[in-house]
Amino acid sequence: FLIPVACALGVDTTFIGSGRLPERPITPYLEEFPKHGVTFDYNNTMPFSVSGKLTGGKFYISGGISSQFITGLLLALPMLDGDSEIILTSHLESKPYVDITIGTLKDYGCEVQTAENGYFVKGGQQYEPFSGAVEGDYSQAAVLCCAGALGHDITVTHLSPVTTQGDRAILRHLMALGATVEESDNHIRVKAGKLHGATLDMHDCPDIAPILALTAQLAEGESRLTHCGRLRLKECDRLAATVEILNLLGGDAKADGDDIVLHGVKQLRGGVTLPNYGDHRMVMLASIAATKCEQPIEMDGIEAIDKSWPEYLKVYQMLGGKCE
Repeated sequence: FLIPVACALGVDTTFIGSGRLPERPITPYLEEFPKHGVTFDYNNTMPFSVSGKLTGGKFYISGGISSQFITGLLLALPMLDGDSEIILTSHLESKPYVDITIGTLKDYGCEVQTAENGYFVKGGQQYEPFSGAVEGDYSQAAVLCCAGALGHDITVTHLSPVTTQGDRAILRHLMALGATVEESDNHIRVKAGKLHGATLDMHDCPDIAPILALTAQLAEGESRLTHCGRLRLKECDRLAATVEILNLLGGDAKADGDDIVLHGVKQLRGGVTLPNYGDHRMVMLASIAATKCEQPIEMDGIEAIDKSWPEYLKVYQMLGGKCE
């Protein structure tokens, strides 16, 4: 997100990072930004530097790598002197995340117009202060909703029924697996039913795939989570890590191309030490899985949870989870 912002401001910037972050591709920026006044000093990893000031115009961006490239540009383009167009050269993956960005930009006084093959952004716009409430996060709520589907009685509050968040799909996916979902006054309660296998499309909601895979693993019959390819580009290879964790715990999971295929089991064994994935989603997956295991599990690197939910383990313990 910050690469185009730094370029729009004309600030010479060096980006540093660790873990899997240096491996994440920035190809769309490398291909387009030099046409718009920006120079990269980049050798396929971090640290790398950018210099020059981004100019407006047409940006041809693939939508198939990550929606984050579109979001980053949308944050930057209103600040440019001239008008700009984002022209998508392929289908946009995870479009709801871009919709969230556009809605937030509007709150802060910047307009984005949807075009036939992308987006049009007028230059010379000015960000304005905004006062309002931040929506509850469906991607985090999905962890607790899945726990509900697995037999824990949890009600999650402050979740708007009208939202651009693609991760609200967790509710229909859980219903497809046989869980009961009750909604009232921004409260959501998910109850366990007789869970059965289903085919679930992760195209627009990849972040909730790991915890859904756990739920499907404990459903009767076969389930398939489709369009999970982009999980490979996260803090870890989440597609491989999800399959590995479930199998280590006594499940029956496999990767089939970009899909995760699960043959339901009645119980997970546990009694293992899981690898350190350095990924907050894997910490949440393992912790909920532990509540359905016959034996305790151990996991290193739980500080990864601080990225998105620093209070998670306290909430987990408050709800009755046991960890030390």
